[in-house]
Amino acid sequence: MLKKITKCCLAMLFLVWMLPSTVLAADINTIDTAYPLKMGQTEVNGRTYYVYTNKSKNIERLIVYSTVVEGVSIDPYVEVYKLSDDGYSYYKSDDDSAGSLNFECDIYMEPGETVCVYTRTCNHKDTVVRYNLHATVKKYNNGIVNGTQIHTASVNNDMQIFTVPTTGYYSMDYTANTRGSVEVYNLEVGVTEYGDGFYGDGKMGPMFLVAGYRYLLEYSFLSAEGTSQWRFIKGTTPIEDGVSISKIPDQPYTGEEIRPEFYVYYNGKDVRKEYNGNYYYDYIHNNTDVGTALARIYYVFNVDGERHSGYYMTIFSIKKDMSKASVKVGNLVYSGKAVAPTATVVFGGKTLKAGTDYKVIPDKNVNAGTKTATIQGTGNYMGTIAAKYVINKANQTINVTNEFIKNKSSKKFDLKATAPGALSYQTSNKKIVTVDSTGKVSLKKKYGIANIVITAAATQNYNAAAKTVRIVVTSKATKIASVKSPSKKKATVKIRKATGAQGYEISYSTDSTFKTGVKTTTTKKATATLKKLKSKKTYYVRVRSYRKVGGQKLYSTYSAAKKVKVK
Repeated sequence: MLKKITKCCLAMLFLVWMLPSTVLAADINTIDTAYPLKMGQTEVNGRTYYVYTNKSKNIERLIVYSTVVEGVSIDPYVEVYKLSDDGYSYYKSDDDSAGSLNFECDIYMEPGETVCVYTRTCNHKDTVVRYNLHATVKKYNNGIVNGTQIHTASVNNDMQIFTVPTTGYYSMDYTANTRGSVEVYNLEVGVTEYGDGFYGDGKMGPMFLVAGYRYLLEYSFLSAEGTSQWRFIKGTTPIEDGVSISKIPDQPYTGEEIRPEFYVYYNGKDVRKEYNGNYYYDYIHNNTDVGTALARIYYVFNVDGERHSGYYMTIFSIKKDMSKASVKVGNLVYSGKAVAPTATVVFGGKTLKAGTDYKVIPDKNVNAGTKTATIQGTGNYMGTIAAKYVINKANQTINVTNEFIKNKSSKKFDLKATAPGALSYQTSNKKIVTVDSTGKVSLKKKYGIANIVITAAATQNYNAAAKTVRIVVTSKATKIASVKSPSKKKATVKIRKATGAQGYEISYSTDSTFKTGVKTTTTKKATATLKKLKSKKTYYVRVRSYRKVGGQKLYSTYSAAKKVKVK
């Protein structure tokens, strides 16, 4: 309870501080009992304020206006304050809607909102002024129109709440079977963006609408049976020909209100300097916090006796300057491409999100070495940070066949090795093969195995590398002369003799690719019989020769396979 009382007292003190201090004793404000809306009253510092709360679930339009019943009222006005958790804050005032003797004020209220209304009249000498304060409410349906959908109505006065998908200039196409008026009201800013009368078919605009903002499309008809259709279309010339507004760049967040400098040009010339004109912010919204600020600019100037004036809606972004953030950048390995390194950015104790809060722009120099990346703010962040990182050398790959199988009569051949670095070659057994500086291998007419070590030198972007290639010098390859199935579960294989061969290895399988179910057998003769085969199955058979060197069998390459249907 004590907390509630303290909060209430603070709110009232805040109200006293925010509201005007001038009190005119002769002011007499009364609620006209002819109107059904009843507003509560509260008194602060000798003044009477009228309080109203929107207790419905929809947006309401509270209309407060006066009627003088005694005396003369000069410059009357109404001031409206809205209640929040922090107390009452100024919302709007009005004094020009109902002539010089009275005031009128429209207040759009969200569900649950409370307003405090203060009205004042300036007295003429000692004349006592009496007037009635009228308060009425109009309730609205909470419909949604996204983008360019068509809205229809068949009542005398109606309203639609709508949003648009993208920020920009819009116009309205409409059809109507009666005369009337239309108004587009910005609920986020609390101002009318556009208003006009209509009849028949036509087009209205332009108006600047912001995606995510809620707007009221309100219209009234002169006849009770009026109908209309509205369609919002994006893409309309925003201002008169020849007039342009300088682009407002992103602004750094300061925690205070930001009103960046801008310029209005006519045919490329500054209106203030060249035409003695003027331009300024008519209003500006959301220009303190990070996000998108909405501003309406007013301009006026004369050229050759012709007056030019108008409004221009624009937006600019307020972003946090992350140029002082802490950055750690990971190293890379050379790839030949400009690859952005990973970066961890901490700003104000918060780890920012890559792709959302910032992007990493890599160094254009893609060679190995120390580089500089640019960390650039995006989204709600701006500014750049230069961060060092290293592109390490990549490991080389030497592209070459791992093994070559030759026979004593084979000719000189090229290893055809390739790599980024310069290549050099070294044989392990010069009695078997030799290799020159270009990678050409010569055989010494002896059976055996030699290893050739290929070395690739380091380069600017690659580490040194080495690879071993195996050279096998053995008997010539052979072929299958024939393969037949003379009886059940058997097959006879006849082999062509190969020079230097000391024996043959026969490989067979029901799989033509020799990946499964492979069996082998060896023979020193040119003929062999395969046994225990599966009847009615087709077998594939291949053969290779071998020669023993130092107790190790050195095999030739396999022959082409032949197939046989087993009996």
